[in-house]
Amino acid sequence: MTEPGAFSETTVELCRVGHDPLIPPRIHPGASLDELKASLKRFGLLQPLIARPVDAATGVDFGLIAGSRRLLAMRELGWTEARVRSRALSDEQALALALDTDEHSQPRTRLEHAWFYARLAASGMEQKEIARAYRCSAGKASMYVRVGAALPPERFANAGVSLENAATIAITRLSEIVEAPEDTREQLLLAAAAAAEPEQSTSPGRKPDFSYRIGPNGRWCATGASDEVASWDPA
Repeated sequence: MTEPGAFSETTVELCRVGHDPLIPPRIHPGASLDELKASLKRFGLLQPLIARPVDAATGVDFGLIAGSRRLLAMRELGWTEARVRSRALSDEQALALALDTDEHSQPRTRLEHAWFYARLAASGMEQKEIARAYRCSAGKASMYVRVGAALPPERFANAGVSLENAATIAITRLSEIVEAPEDTREQLLLAAAAAAEPEQSTSPGRKPDFSYRIGPNGRWCATGASDEVASWDPA
């Protein structure tokens, strides 16, 4: 990855700034914008939005890299323009910058990291480079890439699982779901989201959301607390 050049800063109409489709969405479970809006009204925008120029076909001129909560808060306040720092960035540079910049303001969930690692891998970054850059084991990087690629944000939406609920499912459980047949994954996501607790409160003695077994008909089954969630023939 080449070293980024200098950013330019200018005041931009907020209607010209939109979501960069490459950057995974932020998950803000239970987050309120009230404090942020109060700060903006009192002090103004202390940190400019970070963006990159995007194709006009997207409907906007700048794709947001960092500052999603600030953008939401400013729009709720009725602001029409704000300071934006921008420069041309490759996909790999944009992903790395977004991951690093927003991490300092609000740490990302494990699921968000999985989406980022998967998109970094898709942009050409090798998994061993991802592991080295983000100080994790090669096994963890591999699992996160696999989960992020197989379960992108839209997959949860299709299953009727909000991103806030998705973030409560343990990453190891998501890894197990990825190993299940494609046509059973949405059922498993629903079951896992319904039974999941926030990862930080998970204890070793906690009962699993569902367990795997071979049923009497020779099919693999994923069984929840009381019902069979899904079943499939062994590979």
